[in-house]
Amino acid sequence: MNQRAFEGLLNAAPQKRYQHFVSAAADGEQVWLYKGNPWCVWAEREFAVHLMPEEQLIQMNVHNLCFKLLTEAAENDIMISVFPNGSDSEIVSADTLREALVEELDMIE
Repeated sequence: MNQRAFEGLLNAAPQKRYQHFVSAAADGEQVWLYKGNPWCVWAEREFAVHLMPEEQLIQMNVHNLCFKLLTEAAENDIMISVFPNGSDSEIVSADTLREALVEELDMIE
């Protein structure tokens, strides 16, 4: 991704970044997770390492995120910060994010 596209997406509105995350995570089937407070997720490594040290990130398959970790998060009422940029993000329940990802995965699989 070129620098202009990177900065454009990084500075996009939280809802646009959320929609990008859902689409890109389902398409690429990989996500990067930070299990802090709140949990944070990105669909592309370059955005994740822009905010977090790489050693604090967990790379995983989107299916593991949906059916394992988001289930754990939902059971513990953990909210998810989707594609944070250091200023803002869309913060959603684990169930909401799982439903969006499963719907997107169903469309492309």
